[in-house]
Amino acid sequence: MKSGDAFKDERGEVDQEAMDYALWCVNAENIDLEHIHAKLSGGQRQKIDLALQIYRSNIAREYIRLIVIDEPTNNFDRESVALTRKRLVMFITECLKQGITVMIATHDEKLQDSLLELSKSREI
Repeated sequence: MKSGDAFKDERGEVDQEAMDYALWCVNAENIDLEHIHAKLSGGQRQKIDLALQIYRSNIAREYIRLIVIDEPTNNFDRESVALTRKRLVMFITECLKQGITVMIATHDEKLQDSLLELSKSREI
């Protein structure tokens, strides 16, 4: 299956704006979605999987109350992880503003620090 196929709904359509935003959140806008998912690197597959979760949460935002993210920056290359962290925190901030709870499991200490700062700045 091509990576981009996962973003299609039951009619085979994609909300392009929501998909672009989801890919942007995980710094994956340059990944070719025409590639077979299994042939992407581990980090690229993880970015696409995380983007898909963000995409689906945006499409169904009125029904979503909890998002669970497991090791969101694991397997990412050093060059992209800092930007990805920053964008994930922005996404999480938007979720919190909309009343969506986000649960994250991560060993990424810099992401933990960013999330701790976010929690200190808000009443969570």
